[in-house]
Amino acid sequence: WRDRPVHLVGLAPRTAIGALTLRRMGSDAFAPGFRALPQSREVAAAVAADPLALGFANLSHVSEATRALSLIGPDGRLVTGDAAGIRSGRYPLDRHLLIYVRRDGTGEVEPLAAAFLDFVLSPDGQRIIAQGTRGYMSLSREELKEQRRLVGLRP
Repeated sequence: WRDRPVHLVGLAPRTAIGALTLRRMGSDAFAPGFRALPQSREVAAAVAADPLALGFANLSHVSEATRALSLIGPDGRLVTGDAAGIRSGRYPLDRHLLIYVRRDGTGEVEPLAAAFLDFVLSPDGQRIIAQGTRGYMSLSREELKEQRRLVGLRP
């Protein structure tokens, strides 16, 4: 296996994760021979079907037939692409879901948006997120407290 070429596969540059990966690499294109696919599930299936494939996709598509790549962090320590590695903040290939809301002239969040954020940033909302099928992780207690503070919600 060591003398055979790796087959590179991943999300197309026009996808959110593809564009983010290029930005983080400081590049405007992937390597020659890179196979760009539109969906994470397609990337995971391609990697699962090819023992020489190395790909990138949403971590929620890791399965029995694939595994997340472990990396050496800037501190020289091994960090895994699993929930523990992501929660630690050390896994460099993670990305966050960002939600933006408008504030009025006084700095207040519109009431309907504030109610939505109050729910999303509540224990019930975080439980729903963690139990969902999309692979999103709930926020840690510290992250939740900080996000509620930033939006102007009570702790």
